[in-house]
Amino acid sequence: MPKERVAGLERMVGTFVPGFAVSEANGRFGEGGLDTRERRERLGPEELPAHHRLGDVLDLPVDWDAECEEGMARSLEVVEKAGFRGGADERT
Repeated sequence: MPKERVAGLERMVGTFVPGFAVSEANGRFGEGGLDTRERRERLGPEELPAHHRLGDVLDLPVDWDAECEEGMARSLEVVEKAGFRGGADERT
């Protein structure tokens, strides 16, 4: 992997895991007081147009463990496509 890409990819992967864990521990993925629809409805379609268009999808039940695994797999796929193929000393 070209060394100029290492830092950015490390930040991407290094942000995903703690970000997911902190969000889960602090309530984004917890019960909280409002469900997804109620949070979205606090602001109208003018303020959150994409969220309102995607409402039916965003309101579906979520398996957070499966989503975390899938997100990590996508992050690793990005790293692999960027050029990392093996051990620490291997470069493409």
